[in-house]
Amino acid sequence: MRRFRLWLATAGAHCLLLLACARPEGPRSQSANDPSPPSAITKADTAAVAGTDTEPVTDPAAEADPAPASPPRGLHPLPLERFLPALVSWPDAERWPQPVLVAAHGAGDNPEAQCELWRELLKRRGVVLCLSGRELTRGSQAGGYFFSDHFTLKREAFAALDALTRDFPAFADARAVVYAGYSQGAQMGLLMLADQGARAPRLLLVEGGSGDFSRARARSFARTGGLAVALVCGTPGCDRRARTSRQHVEAAGLRASTHHVPGAGHVYWGPVVPSITEAFAWLTNDDQRWAP
Repeated sequence: MRRFRLWLATAGAHCLLLLACARPEGPRSQSANDPSPPSAITKADTAAVAGTDTEPVTDPAAEADPAPASPPRGLHPLPLERFLPALVSWPDAERWPQPVLVAAHGAGDNPEAQCELWRELLKRRGVVLCLSGRELTRGSQAGGYFFSDHFTLKREAFAALDALTRDFPAFADARAVVYAGYSQGAQMGLLMLADQGARAPRLLLVEGGSGDFSRARARSFARTGGLAVALVCGTPGCDRRARTSRQHVEAAGLRASTHHVPGAGHVYWGPVVPSITEAFAWLTNDDQRWAP
């Protein structure tokens, strides 16, 4: 029995010695050639210990494209989720950010034509955001587009404005935009913006929407922050309806103007262009952001 107790005591001493020798090292000092921080435990280390192959967590904001350091110039597509890309015309401006004009074409037309028109009229001011809509015929070579309804147009317009603000916050001032629509883009634009006066308080409607300003819509536009409406016509019917709409708009306490070019027809080019220019100047004369 005494021999067994002596053996047990000797074995215990050896075990304690082995445990002392097996203790892990303390933090090692970091050398100049070792870029990793001392005592750092990475997700890869954790995965290795657990026997898994977990991907490291990344910050989505770190992977996003950095905001451009200098303003874009010329025409550029703006990718959108669930919609065809919008087209953006960037001015050769000296001061930034620039206010935004949203342009919507007529059925069978295209965003390029609207951007070219407003790019020429605005010169060195204003970011022009031209909406695409849908192709008239899928795969068609004609290049015609349309807007299926004003609900879809509203979603597309706001998605484009959100994308513009997100990607170019230093260069596009998307507060209180001017909305300029022609034909279908004008009619559906009025329907979608009648209760969105704060976001688009100034409307310029060419050969469309002239007869769609009821008393209720005018009051809704005023109540939600609307300020002014300009109606430009090249046909007698449009002019006649525009005068009635003007009465409703003014009765709601808003500014309104009508511009008629006799014989011009259902167009936004040619003889109508001077009236569009005049209407835009009148529409924005109380907004210093649009000052030349």
